[in-house]
Amino acid sequence: MNILPINMRSVRRPPLLIITDMLEDIDDATAITLAVSKVRQGQIDLSGVLSTYIIPRIRNNCVGLMLHNLGVKGVPTAEGAVFPPGKEDFPAVDEYLRSYTVNNRLFQELGLLSPQDTGLPPTWKTPAELIHRLIDRAEGHLNILLIAPATDLALAIQQDRTHFEQGVDSICISGQAKIVNNILEPDFAAHNLNVDQDASREVFSVQRKVPFTLLGKWAAYQTPLYDYDFERFAGTGHAVGKFLKRSAELGIVRLCQRNLGKFTHLYSEGIAFNPADPLRTIIKRSYPYDPLALLAFTDPGIFDRSIQFGRHTLIGMTENNPGMSQPDLVKTKLMDDILFALGEK
Repeated sequence: MNILPINMRSVRRPPLLIITDMLEDIDDATAITLAVSKVRQGQIDLSGVLSTYIIPRIRNNCVGLMLHNLGVKGVPTAEGAVFPPGKEDFPAVDEYLRSYTVNNRLFQELGLLSPQDTGLPPTWKTPAELIHRLIDRAEGHLNILLIAPATDLALAIQQDRTHFEQGVDSICISGQAKIVNNILEPDFAAHNLNVDQDASREVFSVQRKVPFTLLGKWAAYQTPLYDYDFERFAGTGHAVGKFLKRSAELGIVRLCQRNLGKFTHLYSEGIAFNPADPLRTIIKRSYPYDPLALLAFTDPGIFDRSIQFGRHTLIGMTENNPGMSQPDLVKTKLMDDILFALGEK
């Protein structure tokens, strides 16, 4: 199936820029697969993908491989910031570089092409340049899905705030916010917002001009993905479907190794398990924070318990209101759309 051509001059299919830190996190890879499905269904134009945080070149290669193997051509990509400004002495960088290259090996393991062979689209010189060029191409109707630290988005705002505020239709964020003195403030319990707090505050400073949608963790907790869901992805025979399954498994094992308490809280559901082999008894694989954030943009109606705060939409900010009354419906929509991208009709 051929991808619909990008048409940056049509607002019938909203232009969307994705800012991601995809690597071993299954969440980002699932969101990118979902975005390709939305392009094929004519719901969005994928205007660009910006890969950010610590090892952006490796992340950008992984994104390029994903897009290539999903049949996407001509989408501009960029390497974002390595660190939040002023924090370039990040003490764990060597360990991070050693630990977070799993997907390069994983792509090879699954027989995907190497970056040199993919015919990747052009990489822009700076992320701020990419964002402002996409605003121009979208004729003032660019939408942004932020599923990564906000550093690059903040730099684009600082480069030309007026152009940004006038040219961005909406920002959809995977994370929570608090209402303080009738203003939205980032909730730093959300990892991506916490990584570069100054940048998050900068992004939230445009809220009087740009509408926000926030998809919080309490929504994702309602729609977990299990081993049998990833078996369906792999069962399509698509290389990306196999990648999603294996990446989810590796993510579970790594979380168990790095933070046993968090793993137990989020995934065990009271089931006894061997920390050395959690996949044997634990069947939960992922909470789809990032894909749901994209669905909040493309299919807002399925989140029927969202809260309107002025021009902004808040989904799943609290345990008492996860943002939806029919989580099974939301999950079915998510699964169907991802399988569509993988070739299952």
